[in-house]
Amino acid sequence: MCGWRRQTDLTPSPLLRQETRLRREGARYAIIAPMITKRQLGYLFIAIGLLISAGAIGANLIGGRDAGFGPFQIIGIGAGVVIILMAIPLIKLGNRPA
Repeated sequence: MCGWRRQTDLTPSPLLRQETRLRREGARYAIIAPMITKRQLGYLFIAIGLLISAGAIGANLIGGRDAGFGPFQIIGIGAGVVIILMAIPLIKLGNRPA
């Protein structure tokens, strides 16, 4: 039959067996990203809240006007404080996955 052989049995081809073996071994040695914990997420939220609040206060210092805090600065400080307050319970939950 001119060099062509029909595969009659249902065994996988050698290439398919090798690919399956590589996938199985690759999954065993794969580097899995560590999960973020609730404590780490809480610290991240505190850092974000501090940056937002510091940015709102810094805008008043950089602006150089003595007009006091504007409505957007008050909203920024309030948002930063709310984010920090939301982060405190996350820190207390400990090392559970987020």
